[in-house]
Amino acid sequence: MLRRSVLALALVVTLSGCASESIRLRHTTTGETVTCGPYSYVPSITLAEIRLRDCVRDFKQAGYERIP
Repeated sequence: MLRRSVLALALVVTLSGCASESIRLRHTTTGETVTCGPYSYVPSITLAEIRLRDCVRDFKQAGYERIP
């Protein structure tokens, strides 16, 4: 029982890192930079990933490119 709890906790901690990711983008013409994320306040990891993906997609459509 304890082992299962520890494994579940480890899984939650590992997956929560995905929700806290941020991605920086730069506009190809103006050089303006923006950051998408982190969305750690979103209650679901899946929703945080969707929000991050949508943010990046929207900025790319507006002329931004991902930067390291």
